[in-house]
Amino acid sequence: MTITVKHRFAATTNRPGKGPTHDVNFEIFTAERDGAPMGALFVTHDDDYSFVKKVEVPPEGRRGGVATALYTEAARRTCQERGRPLASDTFRSKYSQGFWEKQVAKGRAHC
Repeated sequence: MTITVKHRFAATTNRPGKGPTHDVNFEIFTAERDGAPMGALFVTHDDDYSFVKKVEVPPEGRRGGVATALYTEAARRTCQERGRPLASDTFRSKYSQGFWEKQVAKGRAHC
């Protein structure tokens, strides 16, 4: 499986408590297997945190390590480039809670 950063871009947002010109950076990681897209992971970086906003893996790609591979690469790059761990967004679905707990338990959520 190949994991790549497909897009990196910056934007200015109006986040409460950060002011009207708060800079935020985004990255989109994609997973491909034999040239076919298998999933994507969306990361947001601001002044204080780096966190996963969304992970998407189609049903036929689930339970095959796609999300873990995406998260592992995104976490590695975040630690290397920003010196901080990659966290999940605080809004987790009941279906993804186990995935995030596994990342922490296996040490993937730490620099």
